[in-house]
Amino acid sequence: MNTEISKLMYKMRGKTLDIKEHKKWKYDNNLCIGCSKNVETENEILACSGFSEGNETNEGNISYSLVFSDNVSDLVRVAKEMRRRLKVRDKILENR
Repeated sequence: MNTEISKLMYKMRGKTLDIKEHKKWKYDNNLCIGCSKNVETENEILACSGFSEGNETNEGNISYSLVFSDNVSDLVRVAKEMRRRLKVRDKILENR
């Protein structure tokens, strides 16, 4: 496990990710950037098809609740998927 994943897991557990649900003061609305239909939460980012690139899919529908699991492999799996989807989200934000 690398430092980037560890930091992301810490932010995920502490609910300090830069997403609309956590930083309502920063954004004009709380709709998901990927689909513009649902509230942008951690689970929405993991489930939204707007954040998948090409034929990639959410590995077995990873749930955000696994972040609070004691199983390290689940934690790392969720963090890697979240990191990948947050990078796609950042690209969408840059192009707006």
